[in-house]
Amino acid sequence: MLLLLNTFGAGKGTVLSRGELVEIGGSFRMPDVMERANTHLVEVGTTNRTRIEDYRRVAGATVGLLIKVHTSNYRMTGFTEEVSAAELAALGRELDISTAYDLGSGLLEIDGARPLDVLGDEPRVRDAVGSGVDAVSFSGDKLLGGPQAGLIVGQRAAIATLRKNPLYRALRLDKVTIAGLEATLGLYLAGRADELPVRAMLLASAEELRPAAERLARALARLPGISASVIPERSQPGSGSAPGIFLDTFAVRVGAARLSADELATRLRASEPCVFARIHDGALLLDPRTLHPGEEEELVQVFARLELG
Repeated sequence: MLLLLNTFGAGKGTVLSRGELVEIGGSFRMPDVMERANTHLVEVGTTNRTRIEDYRRVAGATVGLLIKVHTSNYRMTGFTEEVSAAELAALGRELDISTAYDLGSGLLEIDGARPLDVLGDEPRVRDAVGSGVDAVSFSGDKLLGGPQAGLIVGQRAAIATLRKNPLYRALRLDKVTIAGLEATLGLYLAGRADELPVRAMLLASAEELRPAAERLARALARLPGISASVIPERSQPGSGSAPGIFLDTFAVRVGAARLSADELATRLRASEPCVFARIHDGALLLDPRTLHPGEEEELVQVFARLELG
């Protein structure tokens, strides 16, 4: 985002809907990033309703970029209206102003992969590029399933302009991250995207997860001082990738004879390896959706080393 804003908006204004003035994790806010990028924010519309006429009204020689930001970490419902990426792209071409669309989570669907229908209307990278905006930015991790990185795709001329910005070299990825991205995208191209851990976790049904929950509960219940049972629950993907989405699952409800749920969770976080569990209604829950193959046994060993008997 810093590279996009500085390349196309430096010394000028960047137009953004008031409903898309997002704050991401770590309290980083769009207006603050704009300030660092040497572009000033031009707010249009209202929190809940923005129209293309709002952009047209402020667009002019002092504006360098029209940008749309997907609200990937929250949802706005009710009496709402927003400008589509295609509308913004058309206005940018008409007025000769650069356009960009920040997707955030980066859902990349491709032939050979089971569609992530559980995510509802989460925008696809392919559709964002097809809208005609000059540049589309999204995360390499989250829904894409690769290493943490920022990616920009789009029109050839826009990408070439971004590469000429001196900030490009300062912000470029290291070779390890590039190798991770290459391996991730290679799985997509080979029709093996569903092997990526994030996709496997999102695609797993409750019935597929139930045997793992039952095995884990039986193993934990055999440990001194531990009680464990299987209960129906819901998994929630990170709010930065799928806000408001819940997936049916079966979780293991764990109790310790001498510890509260909070105390047990604290002990687990301090263990080696550390374990992060969820607390709900005063109980500690373990969701097998988040376990990789072989980690069930390792998790049981962590509980055994707590010596609660």
